Amino acid sequence: MPLNAMTVVPVQIRNDSALFLWVFSSVWLAGVMIFTGLAIREGGIPGLSEPATQFVLAAFWVTGLGFGVFAFRKPLFLARIDGKTLRLQKRWVTLTKSDQIPLSEIDKITLFETKDSEGDPYFEYRLPFSEGDDFILFEGHDIKKIEADIAALKLALKP
Repeated sequence: MPLNAMTVVPVQIRNDSALFLWVFSSVWLAGVMIFTGLAIREGGIPGLSEPATQFVLAAFWVTGLGFGVFAFRKPLFLARIDGKTLRLQKRWVTLTKSDQIPLSEIDKITLFETKDSEGDPYFEYRLPFSEGDDFILFEGHDIKKIEADIAALKLALKP
């Protein structure tokens, strides 16, 4: 390879925040299964009547399954920049969707400000994705860090 040849190193941006939800939900449901098995083996929860034991177990199962549905609907995001194309990938446990957009479309990144469950500001930088969906490049509570990440990304994309 000649010394003056430039090697293009692909840039990757990962947003794996959903992974925490997936793991937490799995651990929660595993705990509920163990707790249920122990309650069945021991003939109930000590100090509670049979209907109360059934109610407590049902509450834990409904909470766990509801949270599991919520958690596993959240995708992992991967953006890969190589050459003049931005390749976007959303991955769930059983499904992967991919899209490609030209780097000239990178200006379509938009900032969305929402509130988290406690009412604090929460920021997301999104790109349009196939089927009218959005691709979340960066997200979090710290707007300065997110803006610095976007500025670094745009700087890296300049010719």
